[in-house]
Amino acid sequence: MIHASRHTLIANVVQQFCAAALLLYLPNILSKADYAQVVFVAVLLSFIGFADAGFSMAYGRVVPSLLAQNRHDEVKIWDSTTLRFGLIFSALYSLIIAIIYYHRYDNLTHAILLVPMPFVVFWFSFHISRFSAGGNF
Repeated sequence: MIHASRHTLIANVVQQFCAAALLLYLPNILSKADYAQVVFVAVLLSFIGFADAGFSMAYGRVVPSLLAQNRHDEVKIWDSTTLRFGLIFSALYSLIIAIIYYHRYDNLTHAILLVPMPFVVFWFSFHISRFSAGGNF
């Protein structure tokens, strides 16, 4: 079982290690105001899961059964639909969080730099879901 899901296990361990390192390191090098901005951005980005209305969650449940049934044409439809839907809603979500950030901190440069983050988060999470769905569980 561990051999079949080693990528997921490694990703979870690395994610937890990085989160712990950041939790311990960032407050020591940033001022309170700067750390508050980092936390605010992290909270905004944590809602990216709601940006696609749960479509990627459904993907993770449906696609493994389709792959087990060798219905690869339907999997391709799910792949393209999930990717398009996620990118469209990531764009919308990007604008929303940039506006929220700008309204809160009045810093246009940082708000613009925040815009690509939901795309990057969605892109990686989509491909992780795609590889996980095709894994041998």
